[in-house]
Amino acid sequence: SALERITLQRAAVIGRVFWDSAISHMNQMANEPLHASESLSALHALEKRELIFPRQNSIISGTQAYIFKHAMLREVAYESVLLRHRPDYHKQVADWLSAQSGERVSEYAGIIAEHYELANENLRATELYETAAVRAEETYNPDVAIDYYGRALMLLSEKSHEVEWQLRLQERLGQLLQQRSRLVEAAQTYMTMRYTAELD
Repeated sequence: SALERITLQRAAVIGRVFWDSAISHMNQMANEPLHASESLSALHALEKRELIFPRQNSIISGTQAYIFKHAMLREVAYESVLLRHRPDYHKQVADWLSAQSGERVSEYAGIIAEHYELANENLRATELYETAAVRAEETYNPDVAIDYYGRALMLLSEKSHEVEWQLRLQERLGQLLQQRSRLVEAAQTYMTMRYTAELD
């Protein structure tokens, strides 16, 4: 049905794993809002068709987590979402995740940042990528931190008025690359940092 199809598409925007409350939130934000009971009915129908399955545990309390039966199914459903709708959907997901995570936002910062980036909310995405990088450092995941600092810098590269922010991120990235003995990359980062400082 049309309701099941749109529910599957919105679930695909969230990811391979998604939550019933997130779907309800997205359906309520639609031009023609759907009641929460309609969202649940659609999810139960999709479960009955064995396109999705409930998960026993959910990282977000008070929600039921689901997973797509196949990663390919999720990709096909995502590709069927109209391009003009994707940024709005990703922003809805990011806002919902931010609200749900509360004080634990740093734990989910990387996921939330990805959705904000896909929603073209680049400054918000950059803030959260930096938060995710700092948490990765604190939990002794330097390679993950390097990836997040890199993503943050990519989003800031065109923003000349964010020079101090760029310099801070470049310094942290350079230090981590040195610690990991990725010396060529560290040198390149410090050269970029010098160039950035000269532009200020």
